[in-house]
Amino acid sequence: MNKLLLVVVVGCGSAQTSAVATPPGADAATRIASIERHVPPNVRFAGDHRTFELATLMRNHKVPAVSVAVFDHYQLQWAHAWGYANVDKAVPATEATLFRAGSLSETPHVLAVLETVADGKLALDRPINDQLVSWKLPDNELTQQAPVTLRELLGHTAGMAQGNFTGYPADAPLPTAQQILAGTPPANSQPVRVELPPGTTYRYSEAGIVITQLALVDQWRQPYAEILARRVFAPLGMTHSTYEQPLSPARKADAAMGYRADETEEARTDRVYPEMAAAGLWTTPSDLARLFAELALARTGGSKLISKEIAMEMTTKSGNVPNATPLGTWLFEVGGVPLFGRKSADNGFRARVYASLDGGYGAVIMTNSDSGGELCDRLFAGIADEYHWPAVDRPLVRVKLDIAQRAAFTGWYFQPNKTLLAAQISETAGALEFRTPFNSPRRLVAIAMDTLVDPDSGSRVRLAENHALAFAQKDEFRSAFLPAGSDPPILFMLEAGHFDEAVKALRDRQPGKAELDELNDLAYGLMADQPTNAVKVCLFAVTVFPASSNARDSLGEAYVAAHEPTRALAAYRQALALVDADPFLPADLKTSHRKNAEDAIARLQAH
Repeated sequence: MNKLLLVVVVGCGSAQTSAVATPPGADAATRIASIERHVPPNVRFAGDHRTFELATLMRNHKVPAVSVAVFDHYQLQWAHAWGYANVDKAVPATEATLFRAGSLSETPHVLAVLETVADGKLALDRPINDQLVSWKLPDNELTQQAPVTLRELLGHTAGMAQGNFTGYPADAPLPTAQQILAGTPPANSQPVRVELPPGTTYRYSEAGIVITQLALVDQWRQPYAEILARRVFAPLGMTHSTYEQPLSPARKADAAMGYRADETEEARTDRVYPEMAAAGLWTTPSDLARLFAELALARTGGSKLISKEIAMEMTTKSGNVPNATPLGTWLFEVGGVPLFGRKSADNGFRARVYASLDGGYGAVIMTNSDSGGELCDRLFAGIADEYHWPAVDRPLVRVKLDIAQRAAFTGWYFQPNKTLLAAQISETAGALEFRTPFNSPRRLVAIAMDTLVDPDSGSRVRLAENHALAFAQKDEFRSAFLPAGSDPPILFMLEAGHFDEAVKALRDRQPGKAELDELNDLAYGLMADQPTNAVKVCLFAVTVFPASSNARDSLGEAYVAAHEPTRALAAYRQALALVDADPFLPADLKTSHRKNAEDAIARLQAH
């Protein structure tokens, strides 16, 4: 393995660099300096050759640290870190700084599972219950018709409940995998269950991945973190990677602190995830680059560490289910070039892996901020420019719309099958803007008579003949919004301060659990950056759904985010009082909801 050039930029202004070693045959320092000075815009337009300094973008996006590893010709070339792993303690990020990997935890896990399959200890297409020892997936009418398989669990086509793992305080009792799956104390999550016919629909499920974690442990009869260290990390030289939960003191000293977009410390980054295969990996870009470069090499049959069969399982769409992915990675395109990799989002962290299916090049980019995702994409584009890789988006051509063409886009819109999810396109000084409730407007630029693009995010909007809007990140248009008429949708009414009118409008529609869930999702999306608006949405929810314990629970969390502990305590007490009679809460979830409210009350009373 080549030695690395490590460059640390302390802060986001001036750069302080020190070369440890330069890979033979490459001037890594020159490439790094060029990349950090010439980051392209998120959307490139023909004739616009502007680039930006990475330090400026880190400030603008409020990203304390960025860590990058680049591989080319199937070999790790260099690693580089900018900024602070811990802002308050002024700890600079280095190539050895650990970042929480979120859903990227799945990729090494899937490799370990497939190697266990190759050893004959597990089988991809046999029922999972035949391979579990210490716990069994509960049967229901769906599993009786089609038993869930290991392949379906790894590929997220098993029809499992999605799971919502929020972690545990470092000093709290940790549940076993069996308790997590059964939803029994001290687990804080719901019991796992099959909700859709297995093998028919892609539905991302962390719960399904935890089942495969248990299958691995049941077969090897060793602690999960030890299995992964032995099967994956040691052979690949991933010396900085671990599934330890919690981190040992030595590892914790090397770990980055995660931050919200408003640059406040994210308390939940110190939480522990016993759901290790789904969310428990701490790692570095260098280690992930070793893994993905080796997978790319294995596709050619040239790896001594990973078989071609396993690499193809992990880089080829699994089965015929619509929107299905490979096992452990995702497929996507940049500039028409097919890539594999993964995006991950965890509390206070964002990361991206970009790896070519052919050619052996790619990059891993990790940040310690909720707002780091867009910066990852722009930085990869700059790396691709520097190396002249073909995975570069072609420049777009601006199109000028006349008054009538702009007017065709404007209006209120709603998403089919949703009561509350709505949007608006309006015109201001000749420019079109897109907005959703409680969010700032985003400027749109025309690139065709029927297509607009958001220059900041790359999202596209296409106008259909029935005045519907189709949305896409690039060219694959999927979700659609339909015209909503001349009156503002309910959430826009609420945002404007018309609380009573919004309540009446929603009650007139005889809302149910679906609308309650929409409000809950919106509130949680606002808590990090807009806690006051999160409180407003939660108050709206408890007014429309006074019998909902979950609505009161969410209100309590919103008050905590808004630094109103007295009101939070009152909300949690009301949530606890409503649990047993809550008509929206299934009986098998009432125990976990009751415990959540009790724990929140105890924490608030203690402080």
